Amino acid sequence: MPRRIMTSRLTPQVHDGKSRSIIHIVLNAQYTIGYAHRCKHEIDNFDPADSVQNIDVSQLTKRVVILSGPYFEFQNVMQVTSESELNVLARFDYTPINIDYRYPLTTNDLSWNDIDAELSLATRYKYKINSTIDLQAKLWLNTSFLRSIGARSNYRVEAAGTLHGKSNAATIFIAREYMYDDLSSPTPHASQVVYVGFRLMSVNFW
Repeated sequence: MPRRIMTSRLTPQVHDGKSRSIIHIVLNAQYTIGYAHRCKHEIDNFDPADSVQNIDVSQLTKRVVILSGPYFEFQNVMQVTSESELNVLARFDYTPINIDYRYPLTTNDLSWNDIDAELSLATRYKYKINSTIDLQAKLWLNTSFLRSIGARSNYRVEAAGTLHGKSNAATIFIAREYMYDDLSSPTPHASQVVYVGFRLMSVNFW
C-alpha cells in the first residue's frame, strides 16, 4: 500500500504564519480532501507596545493576508530501483476567501485578493547508499492563479545528504528558493534566497 511520505508546503510565506486545516479527511493512503485556513499578520505597527507613546502616522504599516478554502491532495511513493525511490505530491487549493489588506495602499498590480486557486507540485528523489547514508534531490513548485495578472509561481530546489543513526539523523543541504511575493513588507516584492543548512532530527521526538 502506498505510504504518505510528504508534507505539502503550500505558499510557505503564508503557511509560516498561522495555518490550520478545519477539515482534513484522508480518503486512503494517496488521496486527501479538506478545508484549509491560512493567514499571516506579522506586519503591523499600528498598536505600539506602549499605548501612551506618540505615533508617527507617516510610519504606520500593516499587511494581513488570508487564504481560505477547500483543497484536494494526492501523494504517492514509487520504487525506482532497489536503492532509490521517488515521492510525488500534487495539491489543488480553491480559495474563495482571499484577503490582502495593506496600509499604506499601493498601486502595485499584485494583490492576493485576486488569487482564485493554487496548484502545488512536489517531488523528492532519494538514493540509499547504504544503511546509514542517503542522498536526496527535492523540487517544489507552487503556482497561484490571479484574476488581474495571470499565473505567478514560487519554487524551491534542494540537494541534501543524510546520515542516519539509531535514533536520530543529520542532514546537510543546499537550496535555492524564489518567491513572487515574500510578504515581508506592505508593498509586494519578489525575493530569491540561497540556503546552506544543517538539520538534526530525532525519531524519538518526531
